[in-house]
Amino acid sequence: MHLDRAAEESMTLIVAAIVSRMGEEGWHEPCRAGIMPGLEVPLDYCAGDCEGGMVWARLVSITPLTAVDDATGAPCATGMSAVIEVGMSGSVALPYADDMGNITVPSQEENTTATHLQLQQMRVMHDAVACTTFPMGRASIGAYGPFGPEGGCVGGVWLVTVPLI
Repeated sequence: MHLDRAAEESMTLIVAAIVSRMGEEGWHEPCRAGIMPGLEVPLDYCAGDCEGGMVWARLVSITPLTAVDDATGAPCATGMSAVIEVGMSGSVALPYADDMGNITVPSQEENTTATHLQLQQMRVMHDAVACTTFPMGRASIGAYGPFGPEGGCVGGVWLVTVPLI
């Protein structure tokens, strides 16, 4: 399989596994779920009327796996692996101003609810990736990083290393 197809297939498998896990657990269907290009994922489909938030996989890097050739002692590529960012986001309460210009910030209860959402997203992503078998083997799950609340969105990303070819 070609490197580009292997990377795309791995990212697509991850998104499908997360969406499937969400369905099994009774979550709302994501408003946007798929593979995303580039350095950062815009959270355009996170807040507002969307109860399901976003699910994505984004290529972070491709790394050749090397070994030493037994006959010559020279390094040789034995395969490739991809680091993939796996993310989820959902909407949370925002500060708002009333007609008089008084600002109301989210209550502690709303902040606690946002934290629960973030932690549940973390678990759903982890469990989905941990149970996915990729064509070249299992993924290695790295660090998780939360983000938000910002712009009405909260979520986080896992870095996952997947063997490609």
